[in-house]
Amino acid sequence: MLMGQRNDWAGVCFFYAAYHQMCAALVSDPIFQDEARLTSINVYLTRMDCYAEHHQGHPKRGRGYGISDLVRILYRTYSPMYEQLHSASNDVRYHAGLGMTSLEELEEHVSCITQAFNDGKLLAPA
Repeated sequence: MLMGQRNDWAGVCFFYAAYHQMCAALVSDPIFQDEARLTSINVYLTRMDCYAEHHQGHPKRGRGYGISDLVRILYRTYSPMYEQLHSASNDVRYHAGLGMTSLEELEEHVSCITQAFNDGKLLAPA
């Protein structure tokens, strides 16, 4: 409905769809069952990081990694799309709207992320 009305708030919906796909990917990614493989990618990653609940980590506050951090570290192919979705969501919620970003581009990003998850491609590198 929001997309049909060309409403910028559709961009927020697209981001949260991608956010939940990434959360599901993290929880199901076998890398979190293999401590040696996990630390070979990043020495500070832990098995519990797959349960991150925040967008960004705040290590100084003891919060560890956030979803965006983990996507950047583990799913580099999809990180630029995810970051653009996150940024667009923030622009709509806290600023003047989408600006130069199109809803079609955001929809394409979330579709790509969803397809990757459905195809079993949202996995940390081997």
